[in-house]
Amino acid sequence: MSMNLSKLGHFKLFDNKGFFEPKTFMLMGEEPWKDFKSGKEIGVKLNLIIWSDQSDYGDPSVNNTGKPVVVKIANQTPDASVTPHLVRLINPQATIYGDYQNQLSVKADGFKNVKEDA
Repeated sequence: MSMNLSKLGHFKLFDNKGFFEPKTFMLMGEEPWKDFKSGKEIGVKLNLIIWSDQSDYGDPSVNNTGKPVVVKIANQTPDASVTPHLVRLINPQATIYGDYQNQLSVKADGFKNVKEDA
């Protein structure tokens, strides 16, 4: 007998602290975050690169350094003159999605700049 239950993805928890804490991100740019239906600007999308990744994936050959990440921050205006610099996210929250469960939708309360030697 096959069990076809609905909305099981709602019960899968993502370890935000475990994923984001051992990473540093390079902010590459910002763009407006627009509501899909209305087209109204509702915040900013940060275009980030994982600059350093000290996560333990259970396999030493796995590392996400250099991978792009888009982070949405509500009620913030994009800065068109961003120069690349290191940042840490404030209260990031992610949801896994996609056919292979290998994509993240990320929102955060904001970000703070990090010194190069940190």
